[in-house]
Amino acid sequence: MINSAQQFTMSEIFNIDNKVIYYVPKYQRHYTWKKQDWDNLFDDIIENPNGYFLGSIICINRSTESLEPPHLELVDGQQRLTTISLLYATIHKKIQEFGNLDEETNYECFNLRNRLLDNSRTNPRLNLSLQNHNDDDYKYTLKQAGVINLNETNKFWGNRLIATTFKHFYEKKLSEFSLNDLKDLLNKLNSTLVVKIEVSSSSDAFLLFESLNNRGVSLSPIDLVKNALMSKIARTQESTDDAFDRWNTITTNIPETKDQERFLRYYYNAFKLNKQIEVQGITKATKSNLIKIYENLIQKDITMIFPELVEKSHIYHTLISPDASDQRFPYLFQELTDLKNVKASPSYTFVLYLLSQLSPEVKAKDQKVIKLIINNLVKYFLRRNLTDYPNTNKLDAIFVKLIELIENQEIELQDDPVLGYLGKPEYMADLDKLQEALSGDIYSSNPEMARFVLTKIEERNSKTIEKSDLWGRTSSGSYTWTIEHIFP
Repeated sequence: MINSAQQFTMSEIFNIDNKVIYYVPKYQRHYTWKKQDWDNLFDDIIENPNGYFLGSIICINRSTESLEPPHLELVDGQQRLTTISLLYATIHKKIQEFGNLDEETNYECFNLRNRLLDNSRTNPRLNLSLQNHNDDDYKYTLKQAGVINLNETNKFWGNRLIATTFKHFYEKKLSEFSLNDLKDLLNKLNSTLVVKIEVSSSSDAFLLFESLNNRGVSLSPIDLVKNALMSKIARTQESTDDAFDRWNTITTNIPETKDQERFLRYYYNAFKLNKQIEVQGITKATKSNLIKIYENLIQKDITMIFPELVEKSHIYHTLISPDASDQRFPYLFQELTDLKNVKASPSYTFVLYLLSQLSPEVKAKDQKVIKLIINNLVKYFLRRNLTDYPNTNKLDAIFVKLIELIENQEIELQDDPVLGYLGKPEYMADLDKLQEALSGDIYSSNPEMARFVLTKIEERNSKTIEKSDLWGRTSSGSYTWTIEHIFP
């Protein structure tokens, strides 16, 4: 899994004779550190003795040619290395401003400038993401620091985060530093230590994320899947800009990271019986094997899996954000809304599969069957969430098994599989358990289900023509209507 893991000083990471180029994949998360992060890093370096340990960085080495300079994909550590390189650039600018430098100091400045450049001495050693203009802003910052020559202008540079970081160091942290203070800081910065870990794939990188507790902003599985996908696209004839637009369709449909991760798991679990999608040896997608699954699928056939994910993300968007104006499943708005509100996300594997089977022109009789199936899922999860039976860790397997039975034609969708399959004693609490749960204090012990029951009663009995949205939320995220509002 790990190709190498070795301790380096920062002066070795940014060594003038080192041919290594570090790059943040074009469409990876952008630079996000803020003032508290900059100050914490700066103060740690200042307040600790030489050799202070800054943690680990993880790089993917996809190089196959031993004679080419290594291009290391920086997947964990970009926040720290970017900030440190900006501090180097600020020190360079500050030292230059003293003027009339002696030969030794001029040589230090020469070395400092070349630390930040590759062996051509014309391009940065660190290449940042294209997101939020990071790479353009970083190059322009090096120009402002006197490190690199650029003809390009950058009209909005001063308003963006890379520039703000540079100006914070320049105007706040180093404003009172003497030349000797700057030299001492440079020595301390050069002596700081990191452990550089090189791996061969994104899946190996993710397994390390799970076990290492770095100060940096860790990447989610969706970030790494995107990196693997874009890396593969870059080696095809497809435009990376077009691919990024398609990727943005997925993240627009599913904006929250936790939902994106669920989508990737549910997608594989719903369609793994398809030979194009099945990954040998993996019967269930989990957080720990998610990257391995999608790296495999991307390498196997990116022309299949990428459009598939885009298409299914539209359906998943309907599940997590039901919309009455949805052109695809307008007849399911209330049912999908109830499914979301009853906290039935473990069923989304099955519902994603179910809705994927439907043609755009669904006949009225088939619509009734689908509505019935989802209504029964709502009832099932209301009972399950009131009784806490079966255990949460069993729910995914229950719905994966249901898909397998349908695929093997042991269950017909037209017969509404939910009642017959989910009604088994091992899958559903009996009436005595349900009665016991309803007789308890669900208002205190299970407020979400209490809210669901009360709102359904209110919706059914409301006489007003325009009914209030009892599930609406304020700008702060709290419910507009509390349970106490609904009780009367």
